[in-house]
Amino acid sequence: MSSVPQDKSALHILAFLYLVFSHTTDANLGAEEIGTISGILKKWVPGANDAQIGRVLAETAAWYNAIADDAGRYAEARRCATIMQEQMSETQRAAVLLNLIEIARADGQITAAEDRFIAEITEILNLGDTRAT
Repeated sequence: MSSVPQDKSALHILAFLYLVFSHTTDANLGAEEIGTISGILKKWVPGANDAQIGRVLAETAAWYNAIADDAGRYAEARRCATIMQEQMSETQRAAVLLNLIEIARADGQITAAEDRFIAEITEILNLGDTRAT
């Protein structure tokens, strides 16, 4: 299996987790979710402009598309969450969880697959059980 590329920033790792979450859990990545992900990433790097966020999203989409299937993408997302658990404060990890819930709500519905993904990431991030529903 692949591992998180060494040239990826913390923002890329966040974007990858959010992209896997938003696309693979419901096989749809709508404009609402893309806009939500972009806005969330800007909050993580307040000085970033739209072009910088767009570049991170494009590079992350290429990383996502380079992985052959959803199983591989989920495995990579779990590795990203493990990196976050090791390198982020509890407050930052809780923010990631809240970001996932915000993304899930962006298209108006939280699917069972999204809820399961959130539960798994919650466990990896070593946070309490805080279901999205």
